[in-house]
Amino acid sequence: MKVKRIERPEKILERSVITVGVFDGVHLGHRKILERLRLEGEKRGLETVMVSFEPHPAKVVNPPIKILTTTEEKIMILSNSAIAPDWLVILQFNEKLARTGAEDFIRLYLKSSLGMKALVEGEDHRFGFKSEGDMKLHKNLSTIYEYDIILVPTFHINGYPVKSGKIRELIEKGEIVQAKRMLGGGYIIKGKVVPGDKIGRKLGFPTANISVCEDKLLPADGVYLVKTTINSTTYHGLLYIGYRPTITDKKEKRTELYLFNFNGELYNLALKVELIMKIREDRYFEDIQLLRKQMEEDRTYAMKLIKGPGGIND
Repeated sequence: MKVKRIERPEKILERSVITVGVFDGVHLGHRKILERLRLEGEKRGLETVMVSFEPHPAKVVNPPIKILTTTEEKIMILSNSAIAPDWLVILQFNEKLARTGAEDFIRLYLKSSLGMKALVEGEDHRFGFKSEGDMKLHKNLSTIYEYDIILVPTFHINGYPVKSGKIRELIEKGEIVQAKRMLGGGYIIKGKVVPGDKIGRKLGFPTANISVCEDKLLPADGVYLVKTTINSTTYHGLLYIGYRPTITDKKEKRTELYLFNFNGELYNLALKVELIMKIREDRYFEDIQLLRKQMEEDRTYAMKLIKGPGGIND
């Protein structure tokens, strides 16, 4: 997959099949669209293009939202997928692009820049300034600019449409297992290990303080069973997300990782932590010893969930 970032229209391809969207989460609904994109590309003998945006358009035109996947995470997910497009074209989303009308967007970015011959989209796709571009307008423009429209039905799980907004809602509630079903894979938190205050070490639970991208959606405060890979070895552990009410009254949110059976230094490492399930809510304890006792219970419970070295029912 070739990755191309552009700030303005420029000639990239003569002929292609395209899909356009934010693709936040690259969830199962998105993957159905990408599967159809690849099928159409193969059938027509054309290169396939996924057009996405950076930053998320909501950061420019709406109250900002927390995102499921950063651009780098999207690239990682797609690169490891059998349905990766031939091209990922990332448009810089700014006020100028936000004000671009639907027809100008089609003409400048999809037709002139990418030679669009077919457009594969979800059935409820909208585009252009103030989302003025609906499928009725698409059909009119497709006649003018000579491209086919292929609509992909909304994908459902247990009767619920798979949408990025619904997945955000689940993660915000800490409902990781349900979110994973819609994502089609684990929910990942990436970040660099930075120095902490070493309180976990004093409690017998040395933790790694992870600095996470400020735009990334973190789940509800609490303790989560997770796994990560370090030097080709997978470790399970517990991830704490919250304000550490027992230890401090400072309003500083922390993301702290404790790994089972790990001995080594983690400072400055970039970790990719996959959330498996929520263990418990965050809470205040009357003293440190009660907190330590709860942490021991958390570890015991989590270890029971792990079946064999490196394996788990997740």
